[in-house]
Amino acid sequence: MAKFSTYIFDLGGVINDHDNPVLIERLLSRCNDKASTALLTNKFCDDAYATGERSVIEFYQMLKRDFGYACDWQTFCDDWCCHLSMRAGMLDYLNELRKSSRVLFLSNTNLLHWTKLLQISNFELASYEAFLSFDMGLAKPSPPIFEKVIFAANINPAETLFIDDRQENVEQARLSGLDAFLYTGQPEFLRFLSGFN
Repeated sequence: MAKFSTYIFDLGGVINDHDNPVLIERLLSRCNDKASTALLTNKFCDDAYATGERSVIEFYQMLKRDFGYACDWQTFCDDWCCHLSMRAGMLDYLNELRKSSRVLFLSNTNLLHWTKLLQISNFELASYEAFLSFDMGLAKPSPPIFEKVIFAANINPAETLFIDDRQENVEQARLSGLDAFLYTGQPEFLRFLSGFN
């Protein structure tokens, strides 16, 4: 019998790929000389876009105003999502896992990226419970986001495994009472789980 009855997965870097340098390079190619990789990366990584404090429309307007981005909104939406793809086999794995366990998502993301992930998963991701930063007004690794998920999902932390590809998120999950695993690949994850069977 497995130790865990509930699994909480991060999305980017675990369920889907998000090649951020591809996104930054695409945006950079459409901006003026005032833009740089470091500047755009810093602005893109601002948690305010993940928590919904600032909208993606504001990011688009900032690009146009400060860096000469000249494309229309639809082109920007395509650019903004150009780095997203589903990881091979992960949807099949999740579908198998949830036959015997509860599977949830906890992700720092924004509405446009979530919409794109729904589309490229043929809307399979929509069938899972999802706790998304832009909906919650919180972002990992802040303690309140973990507390809110534990309460809202009515889960038993002692029977729950949180899986994320960022060490700071894993550490905070543990401080919140969850078991947690730093995801570096599916083979390593499956080897870890085999120890509880």
